Amino acid sequence: MSFLRPLRRLFQRSPPYIALVLSLSVTALTIVLVFSTPYLRTAGLYSAIEGTIFVTISTIVATLVAKFITSQIQALLLQRVDVRLLSVASRPPSIQQRHELEAINHWWRTVLNIAGLQEMVYYFPVVLVYTISGLITTSIVAGVNPGSAIRDFPYNATIPLGPNDCVVTLPSGTQPEGDVGYYTWTLPNGSSVYAITNAESCPTRRALTLAGDINIVNPDVFAYADNGVAVHPTAIGAPITIYASDRTADPQLAVLLDNHGTNVVSTTQCVPVMSKNPISCHIGGNLTVSASEAVITVISDDARCKINDTLEINPAYNSVMIKGMCTYGDIGQGTIVMGAVGANSQWLAVAMGDRAYLDYTYDYSQYVVTCAVDTRAVYEYRSVTFNLQPGNIPQSSYSRSLVGQEPCMPVTWTVGTDITSVSAIANWQVLLQNKGLDGWFDTINQLTRNTGGGDVIRSPPWAFESSANALEDVLGLITALVASRINSTSVSVNGTSSIITTRIGSGKKVALVYAIPSTITAIILGYLLITERLGGPELPQTSSNLTRLISLGRLLVLGPGQDNAEGGPFREPGHPAEPVQLE
Repeated sequence: MSFLRPLRRLFQRSPPYIALVLSLSVTALTIVLVFSTPYLRTAGLYSAIEGTIFVTISTIVATLVAKFITSQIQALLLQRVDVRLLSVASRPPSIQQRHELEAINHWWRTVLNIAGLQEMVYYFPVVLVYTISGLITTSIVAGVNPGSAIRDFPYNATIPLGPNDCVVTLPSGTQPEGDVGYYTWTLPNGSSVYAITNAESCPTRRALTLAGDINIVNPDVFAYADNGVAVHPTAIGAPITIYASDRTADPQLAVLLDNHGTNVVSTTQCVPVMSKNPISCHIGGNLTVSASEAVITVISDDARCKINDTLEINPAYNSVMIKGMCTYGDIGQGTIVMGAVGANSQWLAVAMGDRAYLDYTYDYSQYVVTCAVDTRAVYEYRSVTFNLQPGNIPQSSYSRSLVGQEPCMPVTWTVGTDITSVSAIANWQVLLQNKGLDGWFDTINQLTRNTGGGDVIRSPPWAFESSANALEDVLGLITALVASRINSTSVSVNGTSSIITTRIGSGKKVALVYAIPSTITAIILGYLLITERLGGPELPQTSSNLTRLISLGRLLVLGPGQDNAEGGPFREPGHPAEPVQLE
């Protein structure tokens, strides 16, 4: 079977090269895991049991790989021992030879990992090589340990399409049925658009309740907190369906949370948001009172809005207010006018940030504010991200947030007459507060003054960049909150959902340090393979072969050439030499 000898020789010489390839493979695997994302499952994290099983299997495999690589380094180091042994054995016995053998013995014991402390210190480079190769186990286990990653999936949220029972178009001469309040705009064809204020399903009925969600402390961080979600100024007015806790508001969101629970990181969708404040307020207008009839009248400075109110207390001798809204022009246009008499005038001035007026000391004074309303061009479509994981908004204790991003192009345009008209009349309920009594704007006052002590006037920043004072900022935010709840049929919008899933490795660049042990080991193997004569004549495995060690002992005792007649000092098993008495 001599023809098998080359194959057998090749098989005997191949393990070190296999170890080199394994070392390089471990390095390559570590690098690939950092710059790619191999998933262990579609979505969701491994359970504790799954993670334990994975780590156990990876540890076993890593230990076997590291053990094999270390054994080949050891074999190559033992070949160096063999070369020195053969060199010493080829010379006649002498004291110098014994000293050399003693040195070789210490090195040999260190290579075999049976050295004492003194030997390990003396031959520390060998110990260091074994330590580095042994770390391959740690680097493999740490490098492939299951980590978390965020994976994006297609997601279709639902938002209101627009048409609803709160906005109706009727021919000339007709009005909405029932005892409902409304504002109206006349169209060029003579018909009218009626925006109903107090019907049961209309969001304008909730204006007073929603006003309490407005953030007056740091509105530049989040404009308002709605349904436990901190809404950033970039997402003001976004439809509540994309973040509502009510499971019926958006069935798709409910299904997503049912399937993935706390693994859902965020959803992103293209929706309309209020990009600028539709209300701008300035000082101006005219106020009159009738002492005999207890009637107060206020007219806006543009003369488009005139509001009368008969109060229970006489406005000629008491602090009272009057406020209201009138529509005009195109759908979405209107004028809000507010007037105050007596001490109440100072609080209206506070809402406007009019510090100079607060120094006015007359007991009886008047103050009038006119606000222009225009909701026709305040909406734009943006990619809005609903974050469900904590820590997304600083300076906030809310764990969920809604943040707007870059503009986007919707598949279906949902901004039309309905949302424009509902937005325009959104402050109806707030303006109606205390009508017929003293007209006090209680809710607005609480939101437009500084309640933290010190200066009573609220200072910027505002939620809307276009706001000039607290009054118009608050009225604009109430508009957005009401409009976000427009009740209509729904339409799907394209988006993505980000879900936590399990991957191999951490994916962090710091994990590249795990490639260091295998890289250094590959360099060591390459150096040993180059410097050792593996490609030359076959060297006898003396220091790792007990039979050859015994033969070498005979050679050292008898001297070179003394037992060649029996087959030489390096006989294979089955051909023992004559016993020799060792001194």
